[in-house]
Amino acid sequence: NPDTVYAYQPRETNTLEVHYENGTVRTADIISDMSASPQKYLTFIKGDRPFEIITNPEKSDGSACIIVKESFGNAFVPFLTSHYGRIIVIDPREFNRDGKPTLNLTEFAADQGVDDLIVINYPYMINSKAFIRYLNALAGVQ
Repeated sequence: NPDTVYAYQPRETNTLEVHYENGTVRTADIISDMSASPQKYLTFIKGDRPFEIITNPEKSDGSACIIVKESFGNAFVPFLTSHYGRIIVIDPREFNRDGKPTLNLTEFAADQGVDDLIVINYPYMINSKAFIRYLNALAGVQ
């Protein structure tokens, strides 16, 4: 008996910008129908990417949040689209280490006019020394 997953598209928008390390920016769906693909992992926000932006055209109040997440946060992101005009999704594993771009989260949040910071991870990751190093690097903590 295979599992069944129901993924509901956000009402306001189903589009996000994916920013790659090389500077390339592509649009993608927040929720993708991956039923014919073996890569079901890509259903929510196209999987793990360093940096993504969702803009809700229905929310013009200037509200913005940053969500810092690893893989388990992907399915949570679509639920934020009704609540913010702009959602910035950051995977801390993709910054501030050898061969990766640098990011100071405090400065970036101030520059972007962010109201809220949401950190969502599954329990194992908050006990991972490597992941804690990634979070500390974003926060400028040595």
